[in-house]
Amino acid sequence: MTRYRKSLSLLDLISFGIGGTIGSGIFVVPGIAAGIAGPGSLLAWLLVAISATCVMFSLAWASSKYPSTGAFYSIYSSVFGKRLSATIVVLYMVSAVFGIATIA
Repeated sequence: MTRYRKSLSLLDLISFGIGGTIGSGIFVVPGIAAGIAGPGSLLAWLLVAISATCVMFSLAWASSKYPSTGAFYSIYSSVFGKRLSATIVVLYMVSAVFGIATIA
């Protein structure tokens, strides 16, 4: 039985992530969107940019008002309560999986 040894460093893994984001996320996806939606894809990108900005500002506000060392759940639970926070985190993880699959 052949055993594999760990040969990728942290820098290698970060490079894979950055390369995938730049290669597919920035250059390929806008071309596909423009091919499907035409000029309307510019409006879609604008709406997504506005939406992402709102999410980031709300996370920045919540994390400054309720500082913690945890991830999204600990920030959200201080603002929304435990039950809604769990739902938000699950929805975020599902959307992240579908977003990565879309880019792939």
